[in-house]
Amino acid sequence: MVHAAAVRLGRDRGWDQDALAAAHGHALAAGLRYRWTGPSKISPDRRHVACPVFVLHDDGFGRVMIEVRQRDHDRVIAVSEPALAFSTSDGFQRSARTLRWQNKNSVGLIPWSGLFGDQQGMLRLNLAYPGEPRTAEPPPPQTKPLSVASLPQIIVQVPAEIGPRITVVGGGPMNGIPAAYEKTLDDLLDRLQSEPWQVWWAAEAEDDLKIWYDFAVTKTGIAIRHAHGRWRTTIRRPAATFAGAPEPATLARQDVDAMLAAIQRRTRLSEHPPL
Repeated sequence: MVHAAAVRLGRDRGWDQDALAAAHGHALAAGLRYRWTGPSKISPDRRHVACPVFVLHDDGFGRVMIEVRQRDHDRVIAVSEPALAFSTSDGFQRSARTLRWQNKNSVGLIPWSGLFGDQQGMLRLNLAYPGEPRTAEPPPPQTKPLSVASLPQIIVQVPAEIGPRITVVGGGPMNGIPAAYEKTLDDLLDRLQSEPWQVWWAAEAEDDLKIWYDFAVTKTGIAIRHAHGRWRTTIRRPAATFAGAPEPATLARQDVDAMLAAIQRRTRLSEHPPL
């Protein structure tokens, strides 16, 4: 993906495409990948230092191992088994902050630290039972080396090439929102980002459409604004209106239908695809 973005940027900047291709091939052949070592922590007896070592692999997820060194001569004495980590450098940093010494021989961390406080697993290393010697390099999930020919094709486009788009931004708050309403709303809005809808919008509209929903309002309705080269529409549904509602899923459908009708009236576009 990074190579595809560099190639697309290079076309506009006049970069040497052959040099980019050579660099890409070298990175694959050498097994180069993103690595990051987190902050170290000293053991309670001040004899050892532990740090997490992260690597981002080709499946899109990270792997982490705990490395322990002796403080006096900086020699690695133990490395944990690898554990699955999150897929971003921010996730690596969140996981690294959980590194703790339980006692002078035992250290652990939470390997998976995702979004919105999602944390999973526990990776531990006990110096009394260090296991087999190994290097602090989380192994890749596959042994077969990658090649340029084996990689999926990635196409990078700039906004001018894509044309106007429909994007569901989101909204809230979700407290007190029935699960049936939330699921139906998500399903319907996901369809609006599918290819038939994007083709319809790009063919007739001139600006992007951003879709929001707001449940903290006091009045039900559809808001539409056009400013700064984009359309913004918001489904307004007070959370109080769900009290006693017999079919929340039907309300979600009605709200999305009302939003689409309002957009068509305002933009004067042709009939949209079936929802």
